[in-house]
Amino acid sequence: MKMNNETPLNTRHFLKPRCLEQYLTAFSEDLAQKGFTSLTINSYFNAVVHFGSWLQKQDKSIINIDLNCIGDFAKHPCNCFGARQKKHYLKNMLNVF
Repeated sequence: MKMNNETPLNTRHFLKPRCLEQYLTAFSEDLAQKGFTSLTINSYFNAVVHFGSWLQKQDKSIINIDLNCIGDFAKHPCNCFGARQKKHYLKNMLNVF
């Protein structure tokens, strides 16, 4: 999945992937090669972007990401501007990442 003006990188201008940005193109391309639809890829992509923004707000490094960190993110009281409010999907999506 190439990143251009029609791809997920431009869909969440309120959230920034921060430390995870360098991995998003390869992640999206991997999902596409595995046969995921663009709608599904966009959903996973947005979950990772949201997670990257949250990591920065929490002052956490990517070297400290583990299942507890992902669980904390999935449970955070989200008031992230531009984020999806239904968070039940987050933990499952991030486990794919």
